[in-house]
Amino acid sequence: MDLKLLFGPLRVIELRANLKKKYKFVFWYPYGLGDIVMLCPLIHEIKNSNIPLEDHLFIFKDNASVKLAHEYFPELECFVFKRKIFSRNFLDFLFFASSCKKIIAPMLSRKFQSYLPLLIFFKETYVPNNFFSQSFLWLKNLSTNLLSFKGHQSMYLMYAYSKVNKIFTYKDSSSYKVKPLNLSDVSKNNEKNIVAVGLSCGPHERHKLPSARYFAKFINLMHEYIDFEVFLFGISSDGDLMSNFKENLLPNINCRELIDLDFSDLFNHISICNFGIAGTTGQGHMFASTGIKMITFSGVTDFEKNGPLSENQIPLSHDFKCGPCYSDDYQYGCKNIACMDYIPLEDSVKKTLNFLKEEKDELRVKLI
Repeated sequence: MDLKLLFGPLRVIELRANLKKKYKFVFWYPYGLGDIVMLCPLIHEIKNSNIPLEDHLFIFKDNASVKLAHEYFPELECFVFKRKIFSRNFLDFLFFASSCKKIIAPMLSRKFQSYLPLLIFFKETYVPNNFFSQSFLWLKNLSTNLLSFKGHQSMYLMYAYSKVNKIFTYKDSSSYKVKPLNLSDVSKNNEKNIVAVGLSCGPHERHKLPSARYFAKFINLMHEYIDFEVFLFGISSDGDLMSNFKENLLPNINCRELIDLDFSDLFNHISICNFGIAGTTGQGHMFASTGIKMITFSGVTDFEKNGPLSENQIPLSHDFKCGPCYSDDYQYGCKNIACMDYIPLEDSVKKTLNFLKEEKDELRVKLI
């Protein structure tokens, strides 16, 4: 079967057409959609360097990651690793990994079993210092990892790549971003202010965000000072979450659900909003990449390390001393308390209004 019938215009490599091609670099990156956005600055800089982008194969988690990556870089060579050992997909992965020059795995988790698929190729493999204090055989130590690195995740990826390719210049910039390729150039001449709300995320990331009820309470209080309608973005599986949000939303606030949009439509609907409210999840990163103002909930995650790539945002956090706690050890939260619902509501709304006041003529903000 023609792959185009399965994946449309996507250049997802399933070995068939590209079996003869040998890549110099395999970039191991099977992580979430937010991580794809944070990878964009590095890809952009590779494109602008004298290192050919076509020499790289990026290993992603799923087809959604490939689609999102192609919203920014349609020429990107990608491969979806399905983690099924007894499959053609696994043989394809073995071929690419064994025939490349170097494997780059800057965010390998601190679980030894994560190293096992990459240990068998006898290739220069660049890994964080989760287990090894120095380089060992073909494992090349990056001398740091994401947790110990002093800077944003996007900066860490550039730093790691500069260790692999000495001719690549590491750029210390946490606010760098690349906008989606198909983003329309729109003006926000709406009859009514529009707020993008992003409370959708995978079940394992729910603890990184306030509850749907908290989101609704925040919106309700904001609405006392700004007249707006809500664009609520999500997917079909978010039904209960979105229902909970709407049940707690004041009846005089118009809420439009935007479900299962493809990425191009999603980005263009976000871009017409006056500002967005989200967290340090995939939606938050995608909101920021459109250039809209951002109100970002933080606390479980470290805003300075993982926050959305935006030059125009305000972080709102709880004051628990144990935060930020998100790491390999607390990947699913402590499960003792829903700390994100303890972000001070009235104080956070006041900070948000002060943040938006420079656009008070456009947004008609009633200052408090």
